[in-house]
Amino acid sequence: MNNDTLKKLKTMRLPVFAQCFQNQLEDEMTYLSMSFQERLALMVDAEYDSRHNNNIKRLIKEAKFNNSAAFLGNIEYLPDRHLNRELLESLASNEYIRQGLNVILVGATGCGNYVKSCVM
Repeated sequence: MNNDTLKKLKTMRLPVFAQCFQNQLEDEMTYLSMSFQERLALMVDAEYDSRHNNNIKRLIKEAKFNNSAAFLGNIEYLPDRHLNRELLESLASNEYIRQGLNVILVGATGCGNYVKSCVM
């Protein structure tokens, strides 16, 4: 019965759910103290997280960024770059979106210019 269930999960394109189910079958002692709902939640969460992460990876790939691994933590705040650390960190919080504000970035793409005028 378990093999049929695994096959059906894979047929329904739920590979991470199937893998979690198989892990639970193989290591029953770890999951013995958990309720059905808790075990089901673990499998659903794993499948959901996998799909969400894959969606983000796909969107990044489709965006064709020059450096898709770039993130704000790698910014070098050298004096000659005139970068405002507080401003960039506030933008990273996305609070301006929640407040319905606009952002204007000034400078040529990729030249290392700085954010001149920001939240309006």
